[in-house]
Amino acid sequence: MNLTAIETDPDFSAIMLLVCNAIQSGLDPTQSPDITQAIEDFLHPPEQAPTSTTTPTYTISATAGIGGSIDPEGNVNIKKGKDQSLIITKNISFPVILSYCPEPH
Repeated sequence: MNLTAIETDPDFSAIMLLVCNAIQSGLDPTQSPDITQAIEDFLHPPEQAPTSTTTPTYTISATAGIGGSIDPEGNVNIKKGKDQSLIITKNISFPVILSYCPEPH
């Protein structure tokens, strides 16, 4: 058991504060149910329910002007880490202008 790790653990510091306050108040810390429970929770932490993690979603606003087309067109939602293909077709003599603004929501 690594004592340095225990001594620097915030939960252990909280227990020590409870013990010190009890002693300063003239109480026997070994008789305190709050301290006993804090020590029990420190030694055997209660299991925590897994937290739900949501993957950020990005919206691609795909639009084409009179000089061509894009497919799919409109707002396309993409989860972070996934790919999305867009087919860009331009009419002759029209430029293709792409803009990219990464902003998850």
